[in-house]
Amino acid sequence: MLESSLTNNIKKKLKKEVGGVWIKVHGGPRQRKGLPDLHGTVEGLSIWIEIKVPGNKPTKLQEETMKEINEVGKALAFYTTSTEDAVNRVKEYIERRNNDGTIR
Repeated sequence: MLESSLTNNIKKKLKKEVGGVWIKVHGGPRQRKGLPDLHGTVEGLSIWIEIKVPGNKPTKLQEETMKEINEVGKALAFYTTSTEDAVNRVKEYIERRNNDGTIR
C-alpha cells in the first residue's frame, strides 16, 4: 500500500468515526520541515498524525516535531502505520479528555 492511500483511508475513517476537520499537509519550500502528514481538529483539540507504510519510521526531525507538539498541551502528535491504530489512538485521546477534562 502507498502512503498516500493509507493517508486517504485514515482521513476518511477519522471523519466518519470521530468527526472534526482533517487536512492533508503537503510539504513545500516555504513550509516548516518535519510537520506530520495529517492535521485534525476535534472538540477543540489539535491532532497531528505522521503516516508511514509498515516498515518505515519517522525521521529524527519528524520525531522532534511530534515531541514539540505533544509538549504544548491540548495537542496530540503520533505516527502510525495503520488506519485502525490511528482511529483508536484518536478515540482514546478524546475519551480521556471527556472523562476527566484534562489532557495527558
